[in-house]
Amino acid sequence: MKANLFILVLWSLSLTFILFNATQTGSQSSGFSLEVSNILSNGLLRLGIRVDIEIFHALIRMGGHIFQYLIFGYLSIWVISIYHLKWYNIFRTVYVMILDEAIQLFTPGRAGELFDIMLDSIGVILAVIFFFVTKQIFKKHGG
Repeated sequence: MKANLFILVLWSLSLTFILFNATQTGSQSSGFSLEVSNILSNGLLRLGIRVDIEIFHALIRMGGHIFQYLIFGYLSIWVISIYHLKWYNIFRTVYVMILDEAIQLFTPGRAGELFDIMLDSIGVILAVIFFFVTKQIFKKHGG
């Protein structure tokens, strides 16, 4: 029972994180992702890998969409599983994607974009794949 509550809390935090990010102004959002890009590119530079920071920044921004929805989607599947909901409830994550982009329409310096929903969808698809692959691995090894 505590594990179920823990998953529900993580799911809620993930949703809150997505909505928080949607409310960040364009300069705040870009500034944060640029800072992450700089940290990661400096790490790569230490490994002898040089990257174009503008292209890398764009990739980090796209990866951020995929990553946050991979986490949200994975936790959504756990919630669906724990509460014995029908499998198609995973498509309710689309509501969150639309809400995320709709909020950005009213946030200074931001724009709701269909391309972002596509990136978010990739994250959820990867979450579904990851969930079922890990489920099969645990089942195979008696977990």
